[in-house]
Amino acid sequence: MKIVLGEIDPLHALLQRYQAERKTFDDPETTGITDQEWDGIARVTWWRTLNKIIQSEPWATTAAGALFALDHVLESDEFAERAESSDLQLQLLWLLVKHARDYIASMEMRDSSGAGTRLSSRGHSLTE
Repeated sequence: MKIVLGEIDPLHALLQRYQAERKTFDDPETTGITDQEWDGIARVTWWRTLNKIIQSEPWATTAAGALFALDHVLESDEFAERAESSDLQLQLLWLLVKHARDYIASMEMRDSSGAGTRLSSRGHSLTE
């Protein structure tokens, strides 16, 4: 799975846009905005991008896009408390996604450098 420079991965691009819009929305520096105004801002930023991802169901067309998507899942709030969770299904899902993500990362590195080095799509490794 080699990444071709200049190739645009639709899932990667949309997910990056969603994360940037969500970060901006969640970390506002503006005060004095009403709840209705915040709802309007959400609808024209991250909410629109979120719906576009759900409706278009874009495929990851690069290993980087697949890794980015899996990192997004692993870092989501739904998995944040998995270590303390008594929900074994949640722990199993997190583990399965993590191992699939790590496998793709190791295959990408093997294809790129000939070695089996593990790599995060963001340049860091995830902790278990």
